[in-house]
Amino acid sequence: RRCGISHLLALSGLHVSIIIGFLGFLLSRLHTARRIRVVFIILLSFGYLLLTGCAPSTVRAVLMVTMLSLGFVFAGEYDSFTSLLFALFLILLFSPWAAMDLGMWMSFLAAGSIIVFVPPLNAAWLKFVSRWELSPRTVKWISAPIFAVAVGLIANLGLLLVQAIVFKEISLLSVPATMLLSLPLSVTLALSGICCFGLPVGFLCRMSASLMLYVASELSKTRGILLRVDDAVSVFVISVITLLLLVILVFKLRRVSAWILSTMLISFLVIPISVLVTQISCADVKASYVTERGAETIVFSSGGECTVLELSNGSAPDATYQVTNKVRGERCTEIERLIFVRYSDAYKNYLQSLASDIRIQNIFLPTPQSQSEEAIAADILQTAASFGISVSYEMEETLFDEIRWDTFVCKEEKGEAGNATFLVFSDGERRLGYVNTTFLSSTEFYRHKKTLLSCDALVVGKTALSTSPLKNLPMPSMRAKLLILSDVSLTSLVWENKKDVPCLIGDAEYSFD
Repeated sequence: RRCGISHLLALSGLHVSIIIGFLGFLLSRLHTARRIRVVFIILLSFGYLLLTGCAPSTVRAVLMVTMLSLGFVFAGEYDSFTSLLFALFLILLFSPWAAMDLGMWMSFLAAGSIIVFVPPLNAAWLKFVSRWELSPRTVKWISAPIFAVAVGLIANLGLLLVQAIVFKEISLLSVPATMLLSLPLSVTLALSGICCFGLPVGFLCRMSASLMLYVASELSKTRGILLRVDDAVSVFVISVITLLLLVILVFKLRRVSAWILSTMLISFLVIPISVLVTQISCADVKASYVTERGAETIVFSSGGECTVLELSNGSAPDATYQVTNKVRGERCTEIERLIFVRYSDAYKNYLQSLASDIRIQNIFLPTPQSQSEEAIAADILQTAASFGISVSYEMEETLFDEIRWDTFVCKEEKGEAGNATFLVFSDGERRLGYVNTTFLSSTEFYRHKKTLLSCDALVVGKTALSTSPLKNLPMPSMRAKLLILSDVSLTSLVWENKKDVPCLIGDAEYSFD
C-alpha cells in the first residue's frame, strides 16, 4: 500500500494477462493450432476466475480476454473500449451489487485510461523514433521501458481523482515499484502454474515470492514516499487533470498525444504542491491533545513528521481511529515514533489495529519492571515484528530537533488506582506540561511542583481520583497561559486567581511557535 503496488497483490487483470501470456507462449512453442490455443486460454481464464472467487476486476479481465480470443477464432475485429464497456454491462447485469465495489471501478478506470490514451502516445512515439533510422529490434528495446512507465503513469492519471477523494494520498513509488516487481511477479505466477502439474518447482516459486516481499518491504521503509493530496490546491489541480482527460476523450482531439503529454506534465505539479503545503502550512511544531471515550493521546507534528505519545491503557473504543484521523489531519502519512509511557494488556490489540491503518516506524517502551510487563513487552515485540516496526527500550530525549523531554515521570504508587504521570516538553523557550490527576494527588507532585508551575501550557488528564481534593492544591503561582482539561469535572483546577487563563475542555491543540 505504501509503495502503491496493491494491484500486484489484489486479483486483477495484470495476473490474468501474465497467466494467459505464459500459456500462449508455451502453446506456441508446442506449435499448437490457433483454435486449440484459444480454447485452452478461455478454459484457463474461467478456471482461474472460479479459483480466485470471481472478483469484479478479474471478471473484467477474463471477459475481455474471452472476447479477444473469440475475435481471433472468427477473424473479426476487436475493439478494446467496446469490450471494456460490454464487460461492465455483463458484470452489472448479473451482479448489481458490484456497483458498490470501489475496486471494480478503479479497475475499469485504469483499464479505460490505458485503452484510450496509450495508442495515440504509441503512434506519436513511433513517428518520433522513425527519424533516427534505427533497426526494429533497437526501437523495440528502447520503447519497452518507456511505455512501461507511460502505461503506469496513464493508469495512475485515471485513478488520481479517486485516490485524492477516497484515499487522500498517493505513492511516489507506484510506477517504479511496479516495474521492479513485475518480473518476479510473472515468475511467481508462472511457477505456480507449473506446480499445478506436479512439477517440483515449489521452492523456486517461494524464492521468487520471498524476493517480492523483501523488495516491497525495503521500499516501504523509505520516508516521504506517500504524499497527502487532500488539500484544496491539490484537489483543484487533480480535478483539472481529470477534466482535461474527459475533454480529450469526448472531443477526440486531433493532437491527442500532445494533449495527453501536457496533462501528464500538469500532473507532476501535484507533487511540489503537496510538499509545499505540508512543509509551509504544517511546519510549526504542534501538540494535539486527543481525548474521547477513554482515549488519551498527544500527537506531536511538524512538517509531515509525527510522534504519538499514548497516555491511556489502549482499551478505549475507536482509540486507534481517533489517532489515525488526527495524524492524517496534520498531513502526516506515517508515525515516526509511537511512545508508550506504561504497560497495558490492551496494547497488543491497540498496536495491531493502529499499524493496520497507518505505517509506524519506531516504538519506544519503558524498561519492564516485572514479569507481567516483560510478558506484555514480548507480545508487543511480536506484533511489531509482523509489521516491520523497530522497538527500543531507550526513550529518546528529543521528539524533534526543536522539542525535547525536560522531565519524564511515570510511577505507580501504592494505593493509587492508576499511574502517576507527569511529562514536560520544551523547545528552550516554551514549555508544555502533561499531568494526570493521580500525579496531582501523589507525593511526586511536591517533588516536581516547581517544574509543573513553570509550564506555559498545562494539559490535565483524568485518572482515578485520590482522597486529596484537587481544588485545595497549592498552585496559585502557576504561570500557565493555557489550561487544557480532559473532562469538565476538572474545572475545579481553575483557581480563583487564575480565572483569566483560557481553559479548554477535551480535544485541543498547542503550537510551540
